[in-house]
Amino acid sequence: NNEKRPLPSSFILMANRGSCTFQTKVRNAQRVGAAALIVADNVCRCSDEVAGLCNSHGATCEKESPFMGDDGSEHDIHIPSML
Repeated sequence: NNEKRPLPSSFILMANRGSCTFQTKVRNAQRVGAAALIVADNVCRCSDEVAGLCNSHGATCEKESPFMGDDGSEHDIHIPSML
């Protein structure tokens, strides 16, 4: 069999949370060939800021932990992701 198959992806992409949806981030990572995506929580939680664990640098801190919600558009996503 001389059929050429693409090589498996050899990198895991890391991205900041930012302002787009998690599905958009994962889809973009998959589009550039990533094997998986790790989303870094670059937004400070208020309780962590009070404890001195992070600094929101003047931005509004979050009261709740982020949630990787499902917007129903993930049917074409095939790589794993985590926050």
